[in-house]
Amino acid sequence: MRCTRRFLPIEGSVHRVHVHFVCVGNTYRSRLAEALLNARELPGVRATSSGIRASENLNGPVSWQALRLLKNHGLIPHMSPHWTQTSAAVLAAADLVVFMEPACRQYCAEQYGFAGDCEVWDVPDAGYPFWDGRFDELEGDARSFAINEETFAMLRALVEDLARRLSA
Repeated sequence: MRCTRRFLPIEGSVHRVHVHFVCVGNTYRSRLAEALLNARELPGVRATSSGIRASENLNGPVSWQALRLLKNHGLIPHMSPHWTQTSAAVLAAADLVVFMEPACRQYCAEQYGFAGDCEVWDVPDAGYPFWDGRFDELEGDARSFAINEETFAMLRALVEDLARRLSA
């Protein structure tokens, strides 16, 4: 789902776009998307991220699954060093908010009255039922790695599409 875009460049102006990614915990999907977009180093574009339940995180600043992917793809320098709790102020500071799933968008509308420019993607979290029946031949870490690689591939394709549109 795409919402309207108010951040189109004004002729003769310095174009700056703040894209903000939102997921649940801000330790996996939104952090990967943030790093992927920042790594593109698009002039005038910066990405940040947050999670609607980030303050409940007990496992550190980023999940081990995300950290493995970030390291393997050279993206660690492009991510924020810690998680951020989504808030009305965080959402208001962005030109475009990208929600990793419809439930995050709904939560922000209900809790923060968010009605700003947004896109809603459908990127399942690693533990979601979406993955049931997939990679059943794998067990343990091998299954987890396969799910994480698939999630990363989804995010990379979505971020590349967004980057193309931001560059247009």
